[in-house]
Amino acid sequence: MSSQTTDPPRRGVAARVGPQPGDAERAALRATNQVSLVSGDVEGTGLDELPGGLYGFTYAPALRNAPLFRAQPYRSFEVHKRIDGEAFVLGFVPGSVAEEIAAGGELEIHLFPDVEGDNNTLVAVPTSRIRQHHLRTVHTEPGLFLKLAE
Repeated sequence: MSSQTTDPPRRGVAARVGPQPGDAERAALRATNQVSLVSGDVEGTGLDELPGGLYGFTYAPALRNAPLFRAQPYRSFEVHKRIDGEAFVLGFVPGSVAEEIAAGGELEIHLFPDVEGDNNTLVAVPTSRIRQHHLRTVHTEPGLFLKLAE
């Protein structure tokens, strides 16, 4: 269940090359969630239409119908859909923010798709907690701003 695929990168999309910080934690979470990489025959299908037990990568992680892809391009988010149908957006935050997420309650966070600076703790945010989102794709302020409910 490696994040590395043999699929060629899509045109105009920068592929990740080699192991990255956080890859071991992602692999462990995939095993815990019992998910496998979305297959080519359903690649690009919206999360809401996919069966459980899958994960993939997307630039639209907070959308209910986010399309999941096999390749993991630069600054894309990993999304899991467990067998029970619950979906999660994976990302990195500072350790203190990870503790706040785990504690529950309303919260505003800045989630990064990869380890970046102090954002080095992997979290899996249930999509059911997302109340508002704003994706930034500019290089000066990348990531996903989320307002979470309890």
